[in-house]
Amino acid sequence: YVIHRLCFHLYPFPEKNERKIYTPEHVMHILGQYDIKYKDFGEKNQNEFIISLLGKLHDELNKKKNFKNDDFKTEIIKKDKDMTINASLKHFVNNNDSIISNYFIWFKIKQTKCIKCSNEFYTFQYFPSFDLNILDCAKFYKNKIQEIKIENCLEFYSMYKYNTKTFCSFCKAYGECASETLIYSSPIVFIFLLDFKGNQNINFVIEQRINIDKFVENKNAPSSYDLNGIVYYDLNKKKYNAFCVSPVDKMWYLYDDENVNLIEFEIFINMYKTSKIFIPFILLYNSEANNRNKIK
Repeated sequence: YVIHRLCFHLYPFPEKNERKIYTPEHVMHILGQYDIKYKDFGEKNQNEFIISLLGKLHDELNKKKNFKNDDFKTEIIKKDKDMTINASLKHFVNNNDSIISNYFIWFKIKQTKCIKCSNEFYTFQYFPSFDLNILDCAKFYKNKIQEIKIENCLEFYSMYKYNTKTFCSFCKAYGECASETLIYSSPIVFIFLLDFKGNQNINFVIEQRINIDKFVENKNAPSSYDLNGIVYYDLNKKKYNAFCVSPVDKMWYLYDDENVNLIEFEIFINMYKTSKIFIPFILLYNSEANNRNKIK
């Protein structure tokens, strides 16, 4: 209900000549009932906030009332890749049906090989956002490329292999295993959470359009996306702001608390490139305009 009221105040409907400033204190109050860190109105971790908000909306809107889920991270492990995918997707459909699960969820599949017995098994997981490790990606491509893009981060993600200790169902014991993770299917709306790990000198490029087809196994999933929103930290003002496309007039607006200004995308990006005072933390990409056939 409070999100509905928020949208009503923010969207300039034709019958509304003026929009009043809306303080989303009711949203914070509701979230504060479930997580104590949202009880006050100070600056919050924007990445944690968006996950909490999506999770709460999904819980309330999920048509599968008897769902058994754990923050979208339910794991199903099988010894066969196709069997893992089929069983996991069936589990997901049986337990999730909301605007959040239908629009924001992406799926990944992890292949793990036991060092001791050489057998392989698969883990299937799903999430409402994608964490991009910008710093490690930049270190990997050091002296190879001057600018880091989402494409580079996804390439790094798909080729990154690591060793970990986990339970092997063949050996029936915990042991050293080699793992790698692939993107199985992409969402309609992709939320990328950027992690620079405090390094502000990385030359990260914000692209208005991306194509991730070569990184996604399911070729029926969306692949071409347009940028719809940026949440960034302003080093001068010491606060978070947003730069977003209006769903009504499709124009770009800069949201700085009660100050909302119409700004061309190229002007903002030029400010981002030259001033070095904006640090992006969340990028929201929408695929609907580019993948209508796939989505259907």
